[in-house]
Amino acid sequence: MNTIDDDKIQQLAEKGIPDTALALSPEEEKEIALYTHLFSALKEDPVTSIPPTFSARLVAGLEAKRDRKHNLLLYTLFLSLLIIGALLMSSLIPAGSLSVIVQTFNQSKEICFFTLSIIALIHFADHKLLKSPGLSRQKKLPGHR
Repeated sequence: MNTIDDDKIQQLAEKGIPDTALALSPEEEKEIALYTHLFSALKEDPVTSIPPTFSARLVAGLEAKRDRKHNLLLYTLFLSLLIIGALLMSSLIPAGSLSVIVQTFNQSKEICFFTLSIIALIHFADHKLLKSPGLSRQKKLPGHR
C-alpha cells in the first residue's frame, strides 16, 4: 500500500495525472478525486447574487440606526430639561400662584392637548417628508435608480 501525503496529492491533481497511471489504494484515489474536484471548483468564478442596491440599502440602514440613537439622545435630553425646568418653576413660584396655574391648566387641558398634538404631528410629518425618496435632497449616484 502506498502512502501518499497531501503535497504529493496536490502535485498530482495540479498536473492532471490520471489515477490509473499510478498504483494507488482506493482511499488515495478518493483523496485525489476530492482534490481534483476542489481545484476545479476553485478555478470557477463564484456566483454572487448581491443586488445593485445592496450598498445603498446597507448605508440607509446604518444611517437610520444612527438617527434613532441621535433622536433617542435628543428626546432624553429634552425630557430631562423639561423635568428640571418644571421642578425649578415649581420651586420658584409661590404655592398660591402654583394652584392658580394648575387650575388654569385643568380648565384648558383640551387646548393644551390639541396644541401638543399639532406640534407632534408637524414633527412627525417633517421627519417622514425628509426621509421620503421623492423629496430627498441627496444626489443619486450614477447607475443607481
